[in-house]
Amino acid sequence: MAIFLDNNSKVIVQGMTGSEGRKHTQRMLASGTNIVGGVTPRRAARASTSRTV
Repeated sequence: MAIFLDNNSKVIVQGMTGSEGRKHTQRMLASGTNIVGGVTPRRAARASTSRTV
């Protein structure tokens, strides 16, 4: 499956507070991805990598 993003794309990360999710989120932020939030089961309103989860 291919996912195409451009400069105007907004991204929500699933599993952002897990070890793999956190690693990939930090890499995406470093490359300039516009991450607007994340979702994680049972961890409401918890901050991770300067983004609200």
